Amino acid sequence: MKANNILQFQILFFASMALATGLTLSSSNLLPAPNAYEAADQYLQYPYRTANPPALTPSPAGYEPFHMEHYGRHGARWIVLDFEYTQPAQIMQEAHDKGKLTPLGEEVYQLVADQNTRGALRKGDLTEIGAEEHRVIARRMASNFPEIFEPGTRVEARSSVKLRCIMSMLNELTELKAAQPGLAINFDASEADMHYMVPEWSDSAVKVKQQAYEKYLIPYHSKHLADGKFLKKLFNDKEYASTIPLQLLSDRLIVMLGAMQSHPGAPWLTEKVFSPEEIHNAWLKNNAIWFFEAGNSPMTNGIIPYEKSATLRNIIASADTAVSSPSKSANLRFGHDGIVIALATLMEFDNLWEPIDSLEQLEGRWHDYKLIPTACNIQMVFYRPVGKKPSASDVIVKVLMNEQEVRLPVAPAKQGHPYYNWTDLRQYYLNKLDSFS
Repeated sequence: MKANNILQFQILFFASMALATGLTLSSSNLLPAPNAYEAADQYLQYPYRTANPPALTPSPAGYEPFHMEHYGRHGARWIVLDFEYTQPAQIMQEAHDKGKLTPLGEEVYQLVADQNTRGALRKGDLTEIGAEEHRVIARRMASNFPEIFEPGTRVEARSSVKLRCIMSMLNELTELKAAQPGLAINFDASEADMHYMVPEWSDSAVKVKQQAYEKYLIPYHSKHLADGKFLKKLFNDKEYASTIPLQLLSDRLIVMLGAMQSHPGAPWLTEKVFSPEEIHNAWLKNNAIWFFEAGNSPMTNGIIPYEKSATLRNIIASADTAVSSPSKSANLRFGHDGIVIALATLMEFDNLWEPIDSLEQLEGRWHDYKLIPTACNIQMVFYRPVGKKPSASDVIVKVLMNEQEVRLPVAPAKQGHPYYNWTDLRQYYLNKLDSFS
């Protein structure tokens, strides 16, 4: 399907979706600016670890849930890349050795040095909070849908081969088993499943992203560079501070300080070090990066979300097997933020599929942290009439994004939103994927 035809399809469909669901995008619906915790993007702690999500709509009369399809990100983790530890540690160590740090600078130095030392062997590992996030989600899953997670239900779980994903899977499955000992659980993590668990980028998508970075992202980032106000809070010598690589230190510290919400008892210094403007500018830059990783836009020829087509096809195929069976079941997948955010776009949750043709339009409409906090997850819950022989035409489905009900790109079932006919939704997604292919 040619790029211009793809975009026409996207625009026409979103118009029909808006009419079907009553969805609007007036200025009154714009998302508010993020706070300092939210501005940490993918390091934002799962919002429902210590609080309950919104109440779910009860099952329709005469229907019960019998199956779940799921894709979840690993929980809170240690920072992944070496340079994110070593670069700020080196800068702060040198300033400390020369006596160039303010009291706040010394506090930041101690934190950075500690993270550099402890994180050296823990890069990307799940934290205690990350494990707890998945245990909490599992408990609520079993409580919300006891008809699915009942004795004898077959639970198939698959994970990315990354250790943090495997540990997230094990924490969630252990809690599910504790909630319902009668579950029959099978789990695995293998390269054999990575083609749909974490699909690789195609050469064409890599090329399109690179062109978009050069044409749009770099100029956008240049408008939101660090202004250096934080330097005088950390360094007691103005001349010495002028020698510090300003943007590099800003980029590294904003990540490291924001990621402290992943560690129990860690100090929260983000708002002591950076001004609200500096925090906001850093978020704008990272939010734009995530948009080019998953968003729907003519700036990337409308192709990026389709890079996760294999994951959606796997979900559909797994659901087809479950729908044709009289048994209860659940298919759980544990992977990464990039898959969750792209799936949410590809599956057209709420208004995510509406094309955005300028990075200046992102704020208020595309907020990465709303989609990919640590342990973010998609739950598709399937319902069928009680006591009736399984038939795909009778099955309805609702979808939860981070445990909140979302609108889908077809007209609601007769039971009303958040319920949709599976045959309609399935056919819509397959037509969309086939048309792109």
